[in-house]
Amino acid sequence: MIARFSHRPAHSIGRRLLDAFRSTFVGGLGKSQRVYFVDINGQRYKRVLFGDSALAQTVVDAISTCGEELMLPKLFHQHENELWFEFVEGEVLKSDLPAHREALAQVFASLYSNKSVLTALGGHPIHRQLNNDLRFLHELGFLDPAQHARLTSQAETLIPEHAWFGLDYLDPVLKNFVLKDQQAVIIDLESIGQNALLGTGIAKSVLHWLDANERAAFTERVIELGAPDIRAQMDYAQLVLSTGWTKRKLLAGKRARAKLELFDQWLK
Repeated sequence: MIARFSHRPAHSIGRRLLDAFRSTFVGGLGKSQRVYFVDINGQRYKRVLFGDSALAQTVVDAISTCGEELMLPKLFHQHENELWFEFVEGEVLKSDLPAHREALAQVFASLYSNKSVLTALGGHPIHRQLNNDLRFLHELGFLDPAQHARLTSQAETLIPEHAWFGLDYLDPVLKNFVLKDQQAVIIDLESIGQNALLGTGIAKSVLHWLDANERAAFTERVIELGAPDIRAQMDYAQLVLSTGWTKRKLLAGKRARAKLELFDQWLK
């Protein structure tokens, strides 16, 4: 006899009500995917429903590109816009523990060393998007004219002639990992980015668990573990990430999280 399914949303009722409130009364961008935990015959799985099948396929392609270098949850099933993954249990990561920090560095090194490409940035779309985002922040009233001019000038100063692109993990909040067998396992696979500016994930970590003063040492460790030398593009990646992240927070109605202090290092 086939076992019955037990099916429940991954996010709490409070989180779902907050998202519904923002969508109804605040407006702005929202997530198009829904996540569920499914228990069958004593086994737990993670079921993710995307906004369309193309988004689901993008995740499948990214997982395939990762190959065997990373320990990732197994993909058991793909049907149109939904994916079923293995549910991985493990230890909660703590950024202040050296072993956990080392495991996170290994994740980035494994991603960055996988088929990365050195690319000329002259006329590259990423730079046009950065300038568009800075202009948009100015038009929204987040940046005044002098701040907009200063950051636009800094973008031209920071952009390297060439930069490494490839796989990166673009939402490295600690809850998106668990530690299993001394390895950090990405459990939210939707944020593995392909053809990303390497260092973007490390830059995003600065917003969550990596102190800005520790970014250089963490980057050096990632390089020691096999990543290409991305030091020359890290400041540029930090500006690109900070600008895009601020824009998304404003558009999502999360205005309190969009803080000008994020740009202090370039506005001084």
